[in-house]
Amino acid sequence: APWGRAAAYIIPSLLFGLRHAAQLTYAWPNYPVVVALAYGFFTFLMGLMLARTYEKSGSLVSCIIAHVIMNLILAPLGLLVFFGLLGHV
Repeated sequence: APWGRAAAYIIPSLLFGLRHAAQLTYAWPNYPVVVALAYGFFTFLMGLMLARTYEKSGSLVSCIIAHVIMNLILAPLGLLVFFGLLGHV
């Protein structure tokens, strides 16, 4: 790759994180920006993990399965926090 391995990890992961942060602010305009940015950072890290998973497995299916598992675990928790059912964060 002309930009190197680090760029192959960082650029898509950064876009993955920004896309997820933007999703929160578009879906819920009153969502706190700092929380959206924290979520964006977390998903950036998740993107790095998915990139590594793809590199090691050579399979996009393994990345999709990992993403689904993370969604099944974290999406319900995020909604509970958003609606204040877990208290203040």
